[in-house]
Amino acid sequence: LKVNEYLASGRPTIGSPIQTLRGFSNVIDFAQSTDDWSSALVANVSSDATSNERVRARQDVARSYDWDVVVSRIARSM
Repeated sequence: LKVNEYLASGRPTIGSPIQTLRGFSNVIDFAQSTDDWSSALVANVSSDATSNERVRARQDVARSYDWDVVVSRIARSM
């Protein structure tokens, strides 16, 4: 749930490369080591990471996981 909140805010997001986050690889950066995390943090405060285009991309992904959309998908499958 938190990842959707982060994406909805449009802010750059970094996570561990766990299975549940892999589907978000187009909008989340992954880090494992301390150096990876440091590099990702620096990259995510850059103007490219915070551009309007990247913010909208993250928010668009979050919209596809909006509760109304998710419940509608579940109801249709039932």
